[in-house]
Amino acid sequence: MNHEQAMTAAAQLPVGDPQAFFAAAVALVREDYPELLLPHARAMAERHSNDARLWQVLGLAARGCGESGTALAAFSRAASLAPRDALIAHSHARATLEAGKPAAHLFEQAFRLAPNDGSVLVGRLAARVSEGEAERGAREMIELLRRNPLWLDGHLALAKVLGQLGHDPGRMLGEALQAQPGQDMLLQALVRTRIEGGDFEGAASALVAARSALGSLPWIILQQAHVESERGQIAQADRLFDAAGSSPDTAATGLL
Repeated sequence: MNHEQAMTAAAQLPVGDPQAFFAAAVALVREDYPELLLPHARAMAERHSNDARLWQVLGLAARGCGESGTALAAFSRAASLAPRDALIAHSHARATLEAGKPAAHLFEQAFRLAPNDGSVLVGRLAARVSEGEAERGAREMIELLRRNPLWLDGHLALAKVLGQLGHDPGRMLGEALQAQPGQDMLLQALVRTRIEGGDFEGAASALVAARSALGSLPWIILQQAHVESERGQIAQADRLFDAAGSSPDTAATGLL
């Protein structure tokens, strides 16, 4: 959908039919035109003040426009009208966190409604950190990852928090790889974590393990080249870049 099409869609929003409006409004948000939707969403929410879906749409449009106060108020209203709706609960929690307000309790509510939603659990960790409970959040995430060792987003979120706390950021990735030594994405994540933390010796060790388990895959060669460059082994790095048919800039961006 281009801008002209989006303007036409906004002008033709079915304001007389809340259900049809909701569907059309969500489509505009997904196409990244919240600014065209916002005034219509505000009017519809005010007109149908007991319809949780329309407050949800207003929250989505306002959030997309960077109006965090309006988004928070809208999602709060939607959550009060539909307290069992998992998506609204999650949106309310996210908007609260983005507004700089305590949100861990709201993520807990969203978690109870959608216990298998990884984005809720990552959000809860972020809320714990923002409220000065990073250690608690890390412990919760560690418990989850021990039950779900292949959950990549959880590993990446935890690694950042562990690094901030002064702990080994690759701790749980290493633990997961002991049980799943050939998991490509876990190995990539561990290498990425080591590089981002400036631990190039650790990254080199992780790459040795990756090569042993997976062979000379392109991402392994590129990351080896990047690590050797950072360690000052320029000649070796150049040979690896040549072997991969790449450049230092390509390797520096990573493949993850």
